[in-house]
Amino acid sequence: MLDFGDIEHYALQIMLEETEDGYRPTKAAREYRNYFHEIMIDEYQDSNLVQEYLLQSISGEEEGKHNRFMVGDVKQSIYKFRLARPEIFMEKMHRYGEAGKERKICLSRNFRSRQEVTDRVNDVFSRIMGRELGGIPYDREAALYPGAAYPPYDQAETELLLLARDMDARESRTEQEAVLIAERICRLKETYQVTDETSGLLRPVRYGDMAILLRTNAGWDETLQSVLKRYGIPAHTTSSTGYFSSEEIITMLHFL
Repeated sequence: MLDFGDIEHYALQIMLEETEDGYRPTKAAREYRNYFHEIMIDEYQDSNLVQEYLLQSISGEEEGKHNRFMVGDVKQSIYKFRLARPEIFMEKMHRYGEAGKERKICLSRNFRSRQEVTDRVNDVFSRIMGRELGGIPYDREAALYPGAAYPPYDQAETELLLLARDMDARESRTEQEAVLIAERICRLKETYQVTDETSGLLRPVRYGDMAILLRTNAGWDETLQSVLKRYGIPAHTTSSTGYFSSEEIITMLHFL
């Protein structure tokens, strides 16, 4: 039986061979170099050293052919997941310039949010993220800048809701937070306005305009949906846990 780590290391043995001076690409790796025109890597901040060596072995950088395109955000790194090494990403971030073959392109425009939102995000994270804490500076390159134009709206604002937990309450912490969210949605539904995608004009907010983003659905989605239903708020939960219990997938698994 093989696991993910085994496959990685066996692939490394195929692509690199040891020499007196270190390691060099094998014949198989050189054939892949001629085969691949471009190598595109997503979530690069979560790469580990084995993956980095594999990518180096099949890219043409050693021969002056810079054909790797890497996309990532170190602030989203899943630290220690499969031995992820965010410093691989950071080293290139510091070394690459804004021109040349090793080029850094910062995608800092946000097309989803008003400036009030991006300003608040920048204000919060510039205070809690730094090179000394976590090794990630929230500087001008990391900051968000509004990329879309919205009509002016006096009520456009952001807010942080802080919950003082009632330890003696019958409700769990999750339920207390869900109630706080539901009550805020009810108040928004009464008075708030949003920009209509079709007309570009302001209109009263609908439930369908709102989304609740959670760090994880586990232990949250059922409670949250139950509380929202209690407040008369229609809600749909997207959960990956039910994928293998769907009728189509069960039928296919039985067939296999």
